[in-house]
Amino acid sequence: MRPLIGLVAGPACFALVLLADLPVGAQAHRLAAVASLVVVFWVTEVLPIPVTALLGSVLCVALGVAPAREVFAPYADPVIFLFLGAFLVGEALVDSGLDRRVARAFLAVPGVAGSPARLLVALGVGTAATSMWMSNTAAAAVVMPLVVSILGRDGPPRQGSQAVLTVAWSASIGGIATPIGTPPNLVAIGFLERATGTHVGFAEWMAMAVPLMVVLMVLLMGLNVPGAARSSRPGALGPGAAVPGPWTPAERRVAAVFGCMVAAWLAPSLAKIGGDEVARLVAARLPEGVVAVAGAVALFA
Repeated sequence: MRPLIGLVAGPACFALVLLADLPVGAQAHRLAAVASLVVVFWVTEVLPIPVTALLGSVLCVALGVAPAREVFAPYADPVIFLFLGAFLVGEALVDSGLDRRVARAFLAVPGVAGSPARLLVALGVGTAATSMWMSNTAAAAVVMPLVVSILGRDGPPRQGSQAVLTVAWSASIGGIATPIGTPPNLVAIGFLERATGTHVGFAEWMAMAVPLMVVLMVLLMGLNVPGAARSSRPGALGPGAAVPGPWTPAERRVAAVFGCMVAAWLAPSLAKIGGDEVARLVAARLPEGVVAVAGAVALFA
């Protein structure tokens, strides 16, 4: 009963404080609203106490109380929270069984399940495509449970090492294709703009980097596929694997949270349509680390 009371009282207190006319500045006003929500959630234990603390930090960044680096400074660098959130989402994929469902759908593509070589190519291309829109580490953390599900924990060691290395390298290669694919891309763009006054736009970066990504992926597949073609076992989930039943509530929730996280990671780039000011505002309110932690908190909720 107590968590249910907190679930109602927490947002109500947050809204009342946020709408109240307090004799403080805008940032302090928002912080007071966040603090009221956190205190109610702590007392009623709607969420685990550490998760509620992270929720407060996420709201502080999202509401513009302070930048992510300042909010997360007492804990660690914001990049650590990007890793944390991605790993938690990856674990949720496994815990809910969504990884098995995606793996079966993956292997249901005509021609993939029956050929270890084509399976390896599909894994590489899928990982690279995922890594274009999130950090390399996050992409690898999300895809790796699928690799375990496809190959099985007792799969051939050689095939397993080929698949794992393919995912790792494909994540790094895919990350160069877009400015948001990996943080060093953004660092390079900022350095070029400060040093030369030339701003490299999203489309300009992709026009230069996507062909390079394709060339590197072809080279990677050229190195790995010949060895995979000699494998005699395409994976633990073959065409005869059991057909998955209806989607469970847990699978739907994890899929919804992950979809929202991807949309939020893309939001700063899409916001460029509204102008540089809008893009900067969205980027400041939705940095990658904050999005990852928000997704993890939503999973706990």
